[in-house]
Amino acid sequence: MVFEILITIASTLSALSTYFISERLNQGAVRASALVTFVVSIIFLLLSKWISDPYYTQIPVVVFGASFVGMVSSKILQQYLSVAFSGVIFSIIYLNLSPYFSGVGGALGTTACIAVICTYGFLELRNILKNKQHKKF
Repeated sequence: MVFEILITIASTLSALSTYFISERLNQGAVRASALVTFVVSIIFLLLSKWISDPYYTQIPVVVFGASFVGMVSSKILQQYLSVAFSGVIFSIIYLNLSPYFSGVGGALGTTACIAVICTYGFLELRNILKNKQHKKF
């Protein structure tokens, strides 16, 4: 349970920090993703003696994959809450479906794309339902 919570936190923070660096600091999506992944990888490399195996091997991978979520355009997801929600969805997909992506190239990018599409679809559905409620009255 602790592992899953840490994966979800790492995923959410990675997506948010990548989005922040890309959009607010105007560094671009690729540079932001690379920076977040590089910093976390170096930290885990330096602390490898004190971090047990599943955390040491999985969290940097999750951070790398979730940074793809943060690469989303602000035209698609405009709010940090939406990006955070996508990060959570990424972690859920990663934790539950990653064995099925074994051997598939681009699995992390595909997972990130699915997470963003789910969030975007949820937001669009919410807007449609909100507009239908206003039309009834």
